[in-house]
Amino acid sequence: MNTGNWKDISCPSRPASITPLNIRMLLAGDYNEITDSILSGKVDCGFLSSPVHRDFMFTPLYDDPMLVFMSKDHPLTAKEKLTLAEVKKEPLIMPIKDSDNDIIAVLDKSSGKINTRYMLNDDFSVMSMAAHGFGITIMPELIVRNFNFDFEVRPLDPPYHRTIGIASLPLNRVSILTKTFIQFLSEEPDVYLKEL
Repeated sequence: MNTGNWKDISCPSRPASITPLNIRMLLAGDYNEITDSILSGKVDCGFLSSPVHRDFMFTPLYDDPMLVFMSKDHPLTAKEKLTLAEVKKEPLIMPIKDSDNDIIAVLDKSSGKINTRYMLNDDFSVMSMAAHGFGITIMPELIVRNFNFDFEVRPLDPPYHRTIGIASLPLNRVSILTKTFIQFLSEEPDVYLKEL
């Protein structure tokens, strides 16, 4: 069975944790690449955040908090929590289109123009620029576990999250192995999540 995973939370240790299940991590890509790979049959299923393509079955696994990241000396570090209105007033550093779905979904929850200052092609660059004071960014908590930057983090008020899960074609169109894998993950999501 072949699976797809976001490149921004892929890590070298994950394949070892599910090797006994005969699963291969075939594709690491962005949301649209994994969606297209499921639709084309290149992968049997993939890890995505909701909402997913209307033809997919989606099994939620984890609610990943969306947080605001900034440099240690940013004026907003004086606050314990930040509203979207406060965030939108600041220069934002964003990932490029198709890597920003979760962030845009959060920002769209409030009115007001987004003040995007930089759009970068990878999460590492976004986090580095935020840590060095070029602006602020909103990122899912799981992404930050892969970075070793010195920055400040604040929750949003009200809190927002992305729901991570496994997406596939409907169960009547997938293999028995894929059905078993999805059922296993829905019952034991920590097997996947402990590696994130």
